[in-house]
Amino acid sequence: MKANALLTKIKSGIKDYDGMDIEGNIINENLEYMQFKNCYFNVDFSGTVFQHVDFISCNLKSCHFNYTSIEKTEFNNCLMDGTDFSFAQINDLTLNHVSYYDTIITGENFDLLRDDETIGFHIQCIEHGWFSLYLYAHKYCIEIDASNYLNNDAPRKVLKTLIDFYQSNIVYRERWVCFDDEPGVTIMKLVKKKGLIQIIISDGKVDAYRMPKEEISLDKYMGNVKANINTNLHKMSRAYIKAYDKILNNIGFKEYEAHWFEAPNLELDMLKELIKHNL
Repeated sequence: MKANALLTKIKSGIKDYDGMDIEGNIINENLEYMQFKNCYFNVDFSGTVFQHVDFISCNLKSCHFNYTSIEKTEFNNCLMDGTDFSFAQINDLTLNHVSYYDTIITGENFDLLRDDETIGFHIQCIEHGWFSLYLYAHKYCIEIDASNYLNNDAPRKVLKTLIDFYQSNIVYRERWVCFDDEPGVTIMKLVKKKGLIQIIISDGKVDAYRMPKEEISLDKYMGNVKANINTNLHKMSRAYIKAYDKILNNIGFKEYEAHWFEAPNLELDMLKELIKHNL
């Protein structure tokens, strides 16, 4: 269906769409209180206002959301690789089980990056032994999922690595953290170069159960690189703490520990103190 035909239906009052292929331009329009399910989009949405719009099991790969305004909108189980959110105004956005490889996010108004344009983290959910973490930086928006089935608290290991970077006087330092994605693995390599941090995210070449238990050097296990980011230690640490504080405030310690491991209160407090003492 051409975008113009869809707009005609929308203006006639139809709000729900299922199983449609849509292509063309939907530019500077207003989409409100709508649901798209099992739809394929090849659309330029530039300048469009989204309010109370739900996308469910949709393919939005490489769609343009430049200069859009997005509020109270949800993307559930969607393919969004290569989408462009340059200069979008985004507020109250829900992302559940979406793919975001090579997504472009720029400008100052993306809510998750508002306090730090360089890097941001968002813990989407913690439930039934799964920990869903998003990393936002420049053009990247990477989902990193971790399972507890191998008794590996990877998110806590990132906190411990940041603490180690502050406490170590060594100018150059490398650390690797494995996020078990059952059965696969995502590897986060963190490289300290004085006060700077390089973050490399890659797929693992082997399944999680075959990874070494001691994460000493995992370069030979790193496969396809999803992101290569340069920031500084303070910015990454503050962004990571912010994500933890937000999820713990939202669900509480009891709920966190019911679905994951013990809450990393000690590490969070220690990292906060190290940031204060090193400013």
